[in-house]
Amino acid sequence: MCAHRRRHIKINPPDGRRPLSSKQHQCDRPLSLFVTLSRFSACSSGKVKAVQLWDKSKDDLTKQLAELKTELGQLRIQKVVSSGSKLNKIHDLRKSIARVLTVINAKQRSQLRLFYKNKKYAPLDLRAKQTRAIRRRLSPEDKARVLEKTKKRSTHFPQRKYAIKVRFTPTRRAN
Repeated sequence: MCAHRRRHIKINPPDGRRPLSSKQHQCDRPLSLFVTLSRFSACSSGKVKAVQLWDKSKDDLTKQLAELKTELGQLRIQKVVSSGSKLNKIHDLRKSIARVLTVINAKQRSQLRLFYKNKKYAPLDLRAKQTRAIRRRLSPEDKARVLEKTKKRSTHFPQRKYAIKVRFTPTRRAN
């Protein structure tokens, strides 16, 4: 067994990494045959990248979600039955499921925002959060409304305008 205790396989690395240098590798077998295998490349599904999910349709996302959930269920059963721990893979699968669900929910919300864009009312969760006081303020239309009586009073008795005429005479300074 190697001194660095990494697992080796005899194929080219899928992610294009270089094999270990001669200082890191201390086996009796030739170095060119081995490639280190990370714990993620050993997984059948691996980590799901959110960038890849945004391009997929809703049907594809739901299919992928179902696959991930079944795989997670199988891993949980394996964990109970066998003594070998699969905690790392279970962790990755749970996070992948969360990513898929996040993308699905974000897409749904963006569609709902488009649907309610020009409507009079929108669902509470799609409205602007702001603060409680700001949400309870009068709308600009309501703020601009004036009673008939107030309108008449302001037209009949407008604000008086005064102009004071001041004659300016410069004074000389005494030094």
